[in-house]
Amino acid sequence: MKTALYHANGAPVADNQNILTAGPRGPALLQDLWLIEKLAHFDREVIPERRMHAKGSGAHGSFTVTHDITRYSKAALFSEVGKHTPVFVRFSTVAGERGAADAERDIRGFAVKFYTEEGNWDLVGNNTPVFFMRDPLRFTDLNRAVKRDPRSNLRSAHGNWDFWTLVPESLHQVTIVMSDRGIPASYRHMHGFGSHTFSLVNADNERHWVKFHLRSRQGIRNLTDAQAQALVGQDRESSQRDLFTAIESGDFPRWQLCIQVMTERQARSLAFNPFDLSKVWPHADHPLIEVGELVLDRNPDNYFAEVEQAAFSPANLVPGIGLSPDKMLQARLFSYGDTQRHRLGVNFHLIPVNAPRCPVHSYHRDGAMRVDANAGGTIGYAPNSQGEWQDHPALAEPPLALQGDAAHWDARGDDDHYSQPRALFRLMSPAQQQALFDNTARSIQGASREVKERHVARCARADAAYGAGVAAAIRALEFPTSPQGAHPMIDRLDIATPDGALHAHVHRPARPNRAAVVVLQEIFGINNDMKQTCAELAEQGFLAVCPDLFWRQEPGVELSDATQAEWEKGFALYSRFDRDLGVVDVGATIAAVRRHLGGTGKVGVMGYCLGGLMTFLTAARLGADAAVAYYGGGTEQYVDEAATLRSPLLMHLAEEDEFIDRAARERIVQALAGHPWAQVHTYPGCNHAFARHRGAHYDAAAAALANGRTAQFLATHLA
Repeated sequence: MKTALYHANGAPVADNQNILTAGPRGPALLQDLWLIEKLAHFDREVIPERRMHAKGSGAHGSFTVTHDITRYSKAALFSEVGKHTPVFVRFSTVAGERGAADAERDIRGFAVKFYTEEGNWDLVGNNTPVFFMRDPLRFTDLNRAVKRDPRSNLRSAHGNWDFWTLVPESLHQVTIVMSDRGIPASYRHMHGFGSHTFSLVNADNERHWVKFHLRSRQGIRNLTDAQAQALVGQDRESSQRDLFTAIESGDFPRWQLCIQVMTERQARSLAFNPFDLSKVWPHADHPLIEVGELVLDRNPDNYFAEVEQAAFSPANLVPGIGLSPDKMLQARLFSYGDTQRHRLGVNFHLIPVNAPRCPVHSYHRDGAMRVDANAGGTIGYAPNSQGEWQDHPALAEPPLALQGDAAHWDARGDDDHYSQPRALFRLMSPAQQQALFDNTARSIQGASREVKERHVARCARADAAYGAGVAAAIRALEFPTSPQGAHPMIDRLDIATPDGALHAHVHRPARPNRAAVVVLQEIFGINNDMKQTCAELAEQGFLAVCPDLFWRQEPGVELSDATQAEWEKGFALYSRFDRDLGVVDVGATIAAVRRHLGGTGKVGVMGYCLGGLMTFLTAARLGADAAVAYYGGGTEQYVDEAATLRSPLLMHLAEEDEFIDRAARERIVQALAGHPWAQVHTYPGCNHAFARHRGAHYDAAAAALANGRTAQFLATHLA
């Protein structure tokens, strides 16, 4: 009978409802063989879960070649267009345990086992093209940082972010995880990546470096934090359910396999390390080449047998596909196989889901749970006089040229950790950037102030607007602002920046026009002239904000513009001003002001003297809805950065200025001449500040004309 119950040895079970006892109320007897067998097996049913990628889903399918890449690889599975290869795919979350919810902000594992005629090829990757680190010595530390705290047994935001912020190259991966793609809506709606650099070898034994991409045919769908929170409350297995249901209903998910290739010559001349797992290869230089299509069309019949026991390793390669000097890849070659030997036993490769589907003449013998013929009586050593265990010298890969001495080389010598995160950030739309800011702020709550400031500083090194946006989002969670559209009656605004709080003087308009102007000070800090300017802007309907940009870099120094001595003191401090940090502070101020406007108002920037320079740098590096710069030092920076101008700019230059002579002024005018949204005007005499403190000529009429242009310019661009 098919439904009958049997012991493991094949004997029928007599009673599965009542244990064997001494009398109806007596103790159990040890000779109740079924009770002992049933309990003993139950006690051992749970095998060790994976330390990472513990929670997963899987499915069977096939891969079909659609494009010829035999010029790059001699691998049999790529040998002809139309060729089919069976596959098994396992998806997973990374940090969570086996019982974790599917819809968590985390990387997703994407592992594919190709059952080729030359053996199994495992492409073991993630849904992101990069990773948190490039040196495998840090991998166990990452694991401990993202897992549970050893004392509280709780997830620790502080531990997680403390580690991330001390690994400089992690910013690229962190930016992706905190972006709108950090929570895929399902496994079907995400891309997959081999992430590492591998190699392809063709029939002529020529090597090309390669990166593998799996592009979702279903498109990309993601969840917001709020959507994920609501979904987890209803269904902790949302991704498993989606994949299983889709395949059961005949809606088979598909991915397009593509490659990027790079010659060895190109790799040697590349500006960055092509084997660095924290970096991508630009598609403009190494475009995607289509290879074939992956389809999943059959659910496992038994989850444990086929998904939980599925074992993947990047060391599972076939002729024509090889390795690279990627340090993380090199370590994974050992770690993945070693993990499976621990979890499943030394003969895990004989489990059906892991076993090759081509003929295998394996040298390995014995070991726990050997379930095949164990090579019978075949001789077990080589060399031998019977010709057994012959190797394949024709399949040897071409030699790889190396250089340098064996040492613990510090990869931090390559300190470009920010150009690729910068490029990614600038590809995002404003809405995507804001989602990145908000997701980061929510995730980092619970970390120390030091860790938060460290991360903001890292983001600012990638892009000042990135750092400013994260700082503002963190500040907004810690100190919520007033309702949208409201302008609170305040005299001071505290703004979070990478180097602590920045204070700003604020004038609220009586009749707000939904726009604001950030006024950047001259060398006297927030003096009476600045306050008067803010008051005049407020009368025109602008929310006027004047951050303490200059003096926050000189703690304890307070100056007015009252005396000649203070004037000289201000100029002595001027040379120490960190302009790059100043731009970051301006970005933080703009982001904070936008939040005060409810995220919908326009924000302009204007400045005098040093503030004029900072206004120009803001227009060139960050962008604003409008920018008005009055004179100011930094002539060469004006000329050098004019090509990157990102804001409508109105610039006023006096004919006489200690920092800008006539020739320098002409260079500025010429540098800006090609920009349709840049206006440059000069007026006779010297600027106001020099007139007051040097007794020089000041043309009040020309200055009034300049002020009139400013009002019209701001009204036009901030209306």
